[in-house]
Amino acid sequence: MLVGITAIAVIITAIGYTRLALTTGPADSGYEAPSQPLLTAEGSQIFVGDPAEDRRAPTPDRVAILTFDDGPDPRWTPGVLSILEKYGAPATFFVTGSQALRNRDLAREIVARGHEVGAHSFSHPRVGSLPGWKQGAEIAYARRAIVSATGRRPVTYRPPYSSRDVYLPEPELTAARRAAEDGMALVLTSHPTQDTDPGATAASITRAALRGPDDGARIILMHDSGSDRQASLDALGRIIPILTSRGYEFRTAGDIAGFGADPMAYPGWRERQAAHISSWIEGVSRLDIAYRGHISVFLIIVAIMFFGRSLALLVLAVLHRYRNEWNEDYVVPVTVVVPAYNEEMGIEAAVRSLAASDHPDVEIIVVDDGSTDRTAEIVNGLDIPGVRLIRQTNAGKAAALNRGVAAASHDHVVLVDGDSVLAKDALRLILRPFRDPHVGAVAGNVRVANPRGLIGKLQSLEYALGCDIERRMLDVIGAIGVIPGAAGAFRVDALRNAGGMPRDTITEDADVTMAIGQQGWRIVTIPEAVAFTEAPETWPALWKQRYRWTYGMLQTVWKHRHSPLSSRHHRQSGRLTVPYLVMFGPLGFLIAPLVDFYLIVALFFGGSVTVIVLLAAFSLAMILHAMAVRWQREPLWYIALVPVQQILLRAFAFGVYYVSLRDVIFGRRPGWKKLERRGIDLAVTEKRSSA
Repeated sequence: MLVGITAIAVIITAIGYTRLALTTGPADSGYEAPSQPLLTAEGSQIFVGDPAEDRRAPTPDRVAILTFDDGPDPRWTPGVLSILEKYGAPATFFVTGSQALRNRDLAREIVARGHEVGAHSFSHPRVGSLPGWKQGAEIAYARRAIVSATGRRPVTYRPPYSSRDVYLPEPELTAARRAAEDGMALVLTSHPTQDTDPGATAASITRAALRGPDDGARIILMHDSGSDRQASLDALGRIIPILTSRGYEFRTAGDIAGFGADPMAYPGWRERQAAHISSWIEGVSRLDIAYRGHISVFLIIVAIMFFGRSLALLVLAVLHRYRNEWNEDYVVPVTVVVPAYNEEMGIEAAVRSLAASDHPDVEIIVVDDGSTDRTAEIVNGLDIPGVRLIRQTNAGKAAALNRGVAAASHDHVVLVDGDSVLAKDALRLILRPFRDPHVGAVAGNVRVANPRGLIGKLQSLEYALGCDIERRMLDVIGAIGVIPGAAGAFRVDALRNAGGMPRDTITEDADVTMAIGQQGWRIVTIPEAVAFTEAPETWPALWKQRYRWTYGMLQTVWKHRHSPLSSRHHRQSGRLTVPYLVMFGPLGFLIAPLVDFYLIVALFFGGSVTVIVLLAAFSLAMILHAMAVRWQREPLWYIALVPVQQILLRAFAFGVYYVSLRDVIFGRRPGWKKLERRGIDLAVTEKRSSA
């Protein structure tokens, strides 16, 4: 997780830097001409080393250097290459890094045909008009893009818009110095053809390329990218034969600069890898920019989905709390079934809490599922009236529960985990909804019995929101998907109609809840019926627990995937449960990291809208957790832990989910893993439940 978080942080920083560095303002901002030009258009226009030192490469007479800017372009560059091949003339293509990455095959073809590829910035701004760090980024990314696209390193550089300058202004001189530090010679032009002008024709371009005396090297600047370069192609077909007839030799700019007939260098392994990484990061950044509208629509949909859920939690939980639907006791005999496997640390507290219930008629059945510790001995030694012990060979929790339900003497059963204790009034309260003959199952409220350390307190926050706020909302819409194993009540007929506790999934509580809902029974919650459960106190123990829960929920959702269409009841039970769990379970876990990633990038490198969205989401989360803490009667200062919980437990949950999803796909089935227990202090839970 630490490695992953570090990698994400590095990628976020790199993409943000790339987006800022390569997203420029107006491309051609222009300059005011200096009183004394720094580099004039007289003499050689190829500068080796620091351009400020004005060291120009010697240029022999009757040498023509054909240069093409702004490509490669799949519409026009192939035509240029065909004409060059026809006359056997080499040329230098000053490409932009963005075009090279978009047209990798074409860039490689230029090199394969014996031509030179030079750097022309990455995104074609006036490089000198940018801040210093952006100048460096434009040149460095251009070089890396060429390395990534062609496998060769450029040795020449030409600034964008230099075709119109008869001098090199100081800002561009500074930028060119950065290119020189990267080992690239500066190449300007002696014969700009102005082939990008609206009125340019093949004749005007040809005249511009041929003008002047035949002394020194003739550096001809044309373009192989743009809206319409047909005039340039026609002119090129005239220029080469005419110059050849005058005795001109065609060479590349890098050759004249002293880098040889094959001027492009071969980068080392590290430079190649760095170039590929930079190109990938730039591609992600550009993809974000290109598809920002689509991403925005996606984010709006996701935001509506999650904000809608949060608002529903807020409104419907308040509605549920104050509608007071179940305010009369329903006094019927009840059987409590406690499945136990190696529960010697907690079984006594569990049974004693049940025996202390204020409900008048309680039968307690403890099913010892082949324990190898003192569980059965402890239950026998309690000598509490109404407690029965059933022992069986180890067959799993579902089998233990079915055995206990089969032995129940009454029509209503409450299932309680062996590591949980119930508040004194929990049994009386959880039976109230059974006054309605349509109610088949009732969920109690689970609280953490041992909120020790950071992990315990974070789980307390999580339980408060999930078992109180969220389950109230699900009750209102009829989509409760889990009757908790720590405190769940069932009508025996409903359990039997659903086929009992299933053994083909490892979260039998969720599985049977969905099955009961599909049978048409109503499923409700009584948050006032409180059970305390011992929560994991270490990260490895928490991982084991959450892995089992997540794995089992994935199994269960898949098993009941047809339930939205097969539910028999006029209520929503069984119809909304699976869609809700999928939307905010598997789908939510797949989408949330991507959304989080994008929002973090936008937070650091975006605008105020993102900040407002994040603040709104955080404020709503704080309100919901404040409600949960207040209603659960947890310490109010727990609210200060919400930011930690949102970051730490979310990242933890993502890890658990992806591992669980992998194992579900490959059919790896976990067993009933026991967590290390310390036992629950009844005095503490009684004090907390009566507070």
